[in-house]
Amino acid sequence: AIIPLQNVQSVAWVQRPWERRAALASLLVDAAGEDYTGGIPRLPYLPLAQAEELLRRLARACAERPFAW
Repeated sequence: AIIPLQNVQSVAWVQRPWERRAALASLLVDAAGEDYTGGIPRLPYLPLAQAEELLRRLARACAERPFAW
């Protein structure tokens, strides 16, 4: 799903036990209007370094955008 950056409310990465053993992680993007996208968008099975980098980039981009009600 394509999510407009202004709809992103939070980003996180999670590791299930088998993902941890394989040095993988899933990136979760919590967005406004997720009911219309079928739930929380997930980028599964990313290499851990890539998941951490994407998390940093998304968090930085969200923090830098102007807040609007």
